[in-house]
Amino acid sequence: ALGVYYGVAVFLSGFIVTPRTAPQWLFSVSLLRPGYGAGVAHAMRGHSMACDAPHANRTLSYCVSGDAYLTSMGFEHDSAAAGSLTLGLIAAGLALLLLVGTLIH
Repeated sequence: ALGVYYGVAVFLSGFIVTPRTAPQWLFSVSLLRPGYGAGVAHAMRGHSMACDAPHANRTLSYCVSGDAYLTSMGFEHDSAAAGSLTLGLIAAGLALLLLVGTLIH
C-alpha cells in the first residue's frame, strides 16, 4: 500500500501532472507537492531565461521568464516559506501521531 501511495504522490507532486491540468484538491493528497512546488518556485521566481536562437527552419525565437513559467505550470502561489511551513506542519503532525501511538501501546 505504501508503494501505491508513493506512486500517486510522485504523480501528483506537480512533476508529472501540473496544477493546471487537474483539480486543485487532488494535489493535497501528495506529501511531495509542497516541497516540489517550493523548489520550483525558488529556482524560477524572478529569473529571466535566455531566448532560444532561431533555427534554420524557424524564424521565431521563444523567450519566457521564470514568473511566466510558474504561472503557466500553476506554481505561481508556491514559495519556499509556504512549502517549508507546510512540510513542518506535516512532520509535526506525524510526530504527534507517532507519540500518541506509542503512549497507547
